[in-house]
Amino acid sequence: MPKYQSRISDPLYPYIMRQKAAVFITSSMLRTQRPQLPSSLIPSES
Repeated sequence: MPKYQSRISDPLYPYIMRQKAAVFITSSMLRTQRPQLPSSLIPSES
């Protein structure tokens, strides 16, 4: 993460931030909706 702070003008920077946000949102949604989702959609934690 720190190595990108000095390279905000890097063309990939917005993409990386979007990807991290998407992964975070998806994982939190999976965590919230766990009871309603089929177990095949949820990565096993055990």
